Amino acid sequence: MRQNMATPSSVRKHPETFCCTDDSCAGLSLPGCWIKPSTTPSPSLEEGVFTVTHPFHPLYGQQFEILNYRHNWGEYRVTFYETPDHVRTLPAAWTSLVPPDPSVVLAAGRAPFCVTDLLALAQLIQRIEERKESSEC
Repeated sequence: MRQNMATPSSVRKHPETFCCTDDSCAGLSLPGCWIKPSTTPSPSLEEGVFTVTHPFHPLYGQQFEILNYRHNWGEYRVTFYETPDHVRTLPAAWTSLVPPDPSVVLAAGRAPFCVTDLLALAQLIQRIEERKESSEC
């Protein structure tokens, strides 16, 4: 059993993310934030095939056999053979393995961006501007 476990007050629990907010997580092997792994496979994952669903991707509409499906680089990704000698990975959100984003479905083509993506972009721009201002002083 692991010792020095984080206390409930020091760990923020979100639906899929756990974050240590103070030094009580120092003894854990993975301090900081981590994603709770899902144990429920996608129906397409069980079939072993997927379709590229991202409307702007050059492979849109094409179907591929799944080589691997795992959490890499902060998101779920699917690995597949694009050609018999070329392995490729895509974010699972760009495939039939993940249900479409409800905001995209409701927008029905009228809103090209999700609110969460726009908020993330605004934060990124703000951080870039702050670095630019601090380097000018």
